[in-house]
Amino acid sequence: SHYRLVDECELKSLFDDCEEGAVPALGQVYGLPVVWDKSLEEMPSIYFESGDHHNLIHVNHGAFMQLMGLQENDVISCPTEFYEARTQLIQ
Repeated sequence: SHYRLVDECELKSLFDDCEEGAVPALGQVYGLPVVWDKSLEEMPSIYFESGDHHNLIHVNHGAFMQLMGLQENDVISCPTEFYEARTQLIQ
C-alpha cells in the first residue's frame, strides 16, 4: 500500500472529538482497522494518548487485551537484526 502523513486538518475531520493534531490510540472506536505490536502482549501496563495533548490513559494487561479484542497483531517494531533475519526466512 501507499502511506502518507496527513495534515492536522485531515485528522480533525476523522477524529472530531479529539484535540487538533491528537490521534486516538483506539482506532477501532472510529471504525478503523487496527494492528498492534505483539510486544504489547507481554506488558503488565499500557499507557496511550487520550485524544488530547495533556492526558494519558493507563490500563493493565487484561484491560488492554479486552480492548484489542480480535484486532490484528504482529511484529511491527523490532531490532534491525531481527527484521533482517525474519525477511531472509520469508524470501
